[in-house]
Amino acid sequence: MACILLGVNAPGDLFYYTGRAGDLWVSSKGNEAFKYELLEGARRTAKRLNESTTVHGLRFIAMPAGV
Repeated sequence: MACILLGVNAPGDLFYYTGRAGDLWVSSKGNEAFKYELLEGARRTAKRLNESTTVHGLRFIAMPAGV
């Protein structure tokens, strides 16, 4: 099952992790989300990104793509 990372900021805006570098690492467009083949890989990345929430202001969860 393909999975993506969905991020949310304090005001409740949604973002998708794109896997790109720089300013393009998140997008408000779901079709730009990076797709993981395995849920475990998506969860590992979400955990790593959530360790830096105080820096970028987003909280991520792994979820099935297309939901």
